[in-house]
Amino acid sequence: MEQNELEEHMQSFDNLGFNNPRVYDWHKSILEALQNNGYRMSDFYFTGSNLNNYALLQHIAFKENSYNFLNSKGLINRRFCPITGESINNTFNFNIFGRLIYLSQKGLETCEDIKRKEWNKGNPKIDYDTAQRLKRQSKNIGNSGCFVVLLVFILSVASLFVFI
Repeated sequence: MEQNELEEHMQSFDNLGFNNPRVYDWHKSILEALQNNGYRMSDFYFTGSNLNNYALLQHIAFKENSYNFLNSKGLINRRFCPITGESINNTFNFNIFGRLIYLSQKGLETCEDIKRKEWNKGNPKIDYDTAQRLKRQSKNIGNSGCFVVLLVFILSVASLFVFI
């Protein structure tokens, strides 16, 4: 891909209403690094995967090779939120398969709002917040369920020794 294609792409870059030079630079420096290292840029230019930094960070986090490459170059987590441009302390993150991209609280809330809207479009029977709550509850039940099974096993083994 030629540099003018990147410039053309960057002219149409709109980051969810957050107008900050850091978020623009984050986006552009990532695309430049990928382009300069032979990545197939058709995955990144003029697709749904690059409309804004949320779409780009999600796309990168799904692709282990590009995430690892960009992370090794120090281009992903740069002490500011790639959504809002705010300085951050790595308290909040976007996480896919353990690949972390640190955000501000407002940036994380913005990402959650996007996921909520996308979810609610395709799942009319259950809303996003209810699905997330049920998911958390099932994890808690799953963890306590393992504990209960382990406890029953231990008590069963202990009772065998008592009767012997």
